[in-house]
Amino acid sequence: ERRSPKPQVGGSIPSWPASCCKHADSGQAIGKQLIRVNMNSKVETAGGNRLDTIKIGISILIVVSATALFYIYSEHSLFMRVAGLLATIAVAVFISFKTEKGQQLWGFVQDAQIEVRKVVWPTREETVQTTMIVILMVIVIAIILWLLDMFLGWSVGLLLGRGG
Repeated sequence: ERRSPKPQVGGSIPSWPASCCKHADSGQAIGKQLIRVNMNSKVETAGGNRLDTIKIGISILIVVSATALFYIYSEHSLFMRVAGLLATIAVAVFISFKTEKGQQLWGFVQDAQIEVRKVVWPTREETVQTTMIVILMVIVIAIILWLLDMFLGWSVGLLLGRGG
């Protein structure tokens, strides 16, 4: 049984699974340009953004080159080599953040910071009390398991006739 008023629209039920891909021309076989709809309701072509791919490739090339130069110039000051490596990594990250995926990552980081600010952190007193309860429970469970082990060892010894 389909619950959708439109028979051409699939749903999320096992007999009519939802599809992730649609044709640009409303399901007809003319054109066949594949379009993906992501979770943010943005439409992107299957080919992706080639400029973003080039930017990511340049970023990777910069980091690999900087790492190679770090080891090639091992006779120079460690401070200068580390400073150069960090500077080139910063440039590569800057280039990467200019891509669409980089902007999405930066938005995610900003959203995460907002969520962290909303967290109600426990006071020092609550933290100490909770830690003490955990330590006490670990000790109590350890004693119970030790007594159980002693009892089972004693009972197995009795069953095998090794005395008690």
